[in-house]
Amino acid sequence: MKVADQIEFCTTATVRPELLRRTYQSFSDNIAGVNLKDCALYITIDPLPKKSDKDAMIQVASEFFGEVRYYFSKVPHLTNAVKRCFAKVQKPYSFYLQDDWVLTREVDMDKMLKHLVEIHGKDNTFVQVRLPTSHNRDVKKRNRVFLSPALWESDRGGYLISTLDSRFNPEYQLRLRPFKSSLWPEITKVYVEDIGREWLDQSPYRRSYGQSGRFFTRWVKK
Repeated sequence: MKVADQIEFCTTATVRPELLRRTYQSFSDNIAGVNLKDCALYITIDPLPKKSDKDAMIQVASEFFGEVRYYFSKVPHLTNAVKRCFAKVQKPYSFYLQDDWVLTREVDMDKMLKHLVEIHGKDNTFVQVRLPTSHNRDVKKRNRVFLSPALWESDRGGYLISTLDSRFNPEYQLRLRPFKSSLWPEITKVYVEDIGREWLDQSPYRRSYGQSGRFFTRWVKK
């Protein structure tokens, strides 16, 4: 069975078409084993920073994916956006990709999928295979479930996401749950880079932090 027959892509985004294009272009250029044009995309778009540019987001997504199913949120909310995206997935695996990450090395999606099938078969608390980032240096965090780019098992992984409480930040909650992630393929190298932090520093927004970031679910004006 082809990889494209087994996975769908999910993106949670704000209205930043220029970042979305960089993200999708990098994955289109560096993913082996699957053509994004053969895949469906679920994208939830929060109305920040410029709601008027939302149609440009769909145009960008349609350039890279064969089928785009989109939802425009009325109120920005990260946790709800993540839950909405995962709830729509119909295939056994999903690749979660926020709108501000770039893939810097080639990744074989077929091998990544086989790795997830293998580890989940041995231990079903493994729900994702995550691409290494510069934030993965801490050994204690290597098996934590994060929302950085990752391939998810849709059944138990989807269930995990469905149980998130909308009052709290999704990654804060994921750290507290008894599920695991596997870094792949080489934990000593960076495969994806966060391009959203620089944008945020130059924007009129900041993250709404509460205690230890657990209440961060949206951006607010600086």
